[in-house]
Amino acid sequence: MMTQQPNGPDGDDRVRPWRRPDFLELVLTTRAESREGSEADEFGWQVWEGSIYAAWYVDGGVREDLPTDGSGWRGSDPIHDEDTMKLVVGELDRWMRRLDLDDTSDLLEAADAIAQDLLDVVEPIAGRDDVLTQVCYDLTDQDWIDRLLVLRVAEVIPQVRGWGVGAWASARSVQLLAPDAGTLMLTKAAPRDRTPFLADPDRELSPSEQRAWTATQNKIAAYWCQTLGLTPLPDNPAMLIGTLDTMEDAMQATLAVWQRR
Repeated sequence: MMTQQPNGPDGDDRVRPWRRPDFLELVLTTRAESREGSEADEFGWQVWEGSIYAAWYVDGGVREDLPTDGSGWRGSDPIHDEDTMKLVVGELDRWMRRLDLDDTSDLLEAADAIAQDLLDVVEPIAGRDDVLTQVCYDLTDQDWIDRLLVLRVAEVIPQVRGWGVGAWASARSVQLLAPDAGTLMLTKAAPRDRTPFLADPDRELSPSEQRAWTATQNKIAAYWCQTLGLTPLPDNPAMLIGTLDTMEDAMQATLAVWQRR
């Protein structure tokens, strides 16, 4: 979530337009513990956190189309290095775990021990053995799956939206973390927060609010299908899966947009 925005030229809260970054970088770090405690390592999860950097070549002087102090992710400042300016513009989380198709109940337990949103992502495939053994095979043509990579969070600040920054970072993370075709990528296409869809936050979505929520889910799902090559589950189109083989063409096209020239 965006916590601070750069002020516009008149000192108001408008987002200042930046020129397109010259290149992107993704820095991934892993740790044995999750933010919530030490349960992640105990239940077999390997947690990867990524910082998404946008970078601009600079030639000295002040440029109004470049980031200013406090304009990055969570109010971060630009980093200057010789003729380059870098800024953290987003983050992502990736959760990886070995998968035992003979007993998927432990996957539910491992996700439930961490957080509800993680459980919401894995439950549609772990709650039914036929989804993993048959549906996933039918959709991916992959006859063996021994690892799960959950694409849990990917967010960027408003100033860089529309340039495919989040898609590039997501594709790059899969490229770096998925060791082989036996890794099943899984994500849920949904806004992170339901509050904007609710007139009354103390109740469930009304029929009209539910339609708006579903329409937004469908839009997000279509975006990730296009940019990452993910495939929706037939009976749950907000849940998207893929393997390196099924995602390869779309990911390469997404990564190519930001190849350094």
